[in-house]
Amino acid sequence: MMSILSDFLDRLAAATTLEIVREEMKRFFEAQGHPCIAYDYGSNRHRGGRLPERFASGQLRRTLVDRGVRDDPRRCRPVFELATSYRRPFYWEQLASARHGGSGAIRTENRLLVNCLWAREARQSSALVVPLRHRNLPAPGLFSIFSELPAPELDRSLEVRGPALWLAALAADEKMRAMARSAVVQAVGLSPREKECLEWLSGGLRNDRIAERMGITRSTVELHLATARKKLGAVTREQALVKALSLGLIDP
Repeated sequence: MMSILSDFLDRLAAATTLEIVREEMKRFFEAQGHPCIAYDYGSNRHRGGRLPERFASGQLRRTLVDRGVRDDPRRCRPVFELATSYRRPFYWEQLASARHGGSGAIRTENRLLVNCLWAREARQSSALVVPLRHRNLPAPGLFSIFSELPAPELDRSLEVRGPALWLAALAADEKMRAMARSAVVQAVGLSPREKECLEWLSGGLRNDRIAERMGITRSTVELHLATARKKLGAVTREQALVKALSLGLIDP
């Protein structure tokens, strides 16, 4: 299993577009008997594209599209918010009976019991769910590896392969987030000096101190910050700093 994972990681490293990464993910998990996967950070339009778009595969994707769930994720938000409260991978399982409509959820120690109609329509009874949480990133996410098996059977079937699938999910997430950040960096186009000025500014330094640290004049620092502000579409340098941090363009 580890050699299969190693091959997947090599292909992931060589991928040059998000589309290639998604296809490699689908191919890898389908080969492990899981053609239905779902990757979701929720809506990220206000983040300028820092996070990759959510997607699903197999019958799950077709059902989500048919029901319009991809276009209206609010239907799943209560379940999503409860699921992202977990810190470690856990099992997601359908409730024994589907009452009423929509999605409901009950949290247990290491399992989330849900009533999710679109998953039932896709014939998915359970999933291994990997929570996605990152420092300086307020939006949590989920990577779900679905199965037609009930959760206890899925648990047993993943006794050997589970850790490798978990690592594959985390590696794919890291790759897609890095590529999304790279796209934002290229779109904004901050120069190395502009970025450095903003990073010193985030550390609380004033313009004269930034100039001293960088070995340039104060007027040059002011010019770099003014240019960065313009590129970021900000009115003040404080707004530029907040936007640069929220987009992941600079390190705090």
